[in-house]
Amino acid sequence: MRHDHILNRIQDNDCAREAHDRWMLHDAFLRDGEDIFIPDGATLEFDEYHPSNLNLSLPRYFEDAVQSNKHPYTASELAQMRLFKIRGLDAGFALKTVAGGMDIIAVHNNSECQGLAPKLLRKAKAEGGNMVDHFDGRFSSIFAKEFPVIKARGYWSDRHAPEHWKYEPVNPAGSDLADLYAAFGDNPPNDAPNVKYYRILLENYRAGRPRIIYRRV
Repeated sequence: MRHDHILNRIQDNDCAREAHDRWMLHDAFLRDGEDIFIPDGATLEFDEYHPSNLNLSLPRYFEDAVQSNKHPYTASELAQMRLFKIRGLDAGFALKTVAGGMDIIAVHNNSECQGLAPKLLRKAKAEGGNMVDHFDGRFSSIFAKEFPVIKARGYWSDRHAPEHWKYEPVNPAGSDLADLYAAFGDNPPNDAPNVKYYRILLENYRAGRPRIIYRRV
């Protein structure tokens, strides 16, 4: 059985922009707490900020909440966005107006509650968010469920890595590489198209350097 069509996918959009001007890629923040599980049907209330607001407490909160990012937004930059924080919890997201719609950024859960990531993404989508990017890996299935269309894929960049990135191995079987890995595992045929790129990707994922996935609704 030939898998050329699968391997050809490796290079799809891999020449996409390396990152946004200031990355806010979400796996660094969506750590999901370990103590309290929030059931799917739970009602969550959000504190909201709009650029027309005069109260800058939420922009200042967001500045502190995602300060470990390599290139964090400042409170003044965040004040130009729509901000959403779960009331009573250290968790939320921001919406930034960009070409093509609303980019969901600064998604974070610094609380001790589990199960917030899907709820944050659904709320963001309901408020008009239509694009999001993330590191491939642990949360890919959550992002894929809410934002199934992959617009582009980008290579890892050490220069833009979050400050406290742990470089933990990413299982290719549970990532965007799952179909490739199911077909080829660790030993793709030497004559397969783009096989060298597949091997590089495997090496990077095992070294905790996954690709960036750019998604749309």
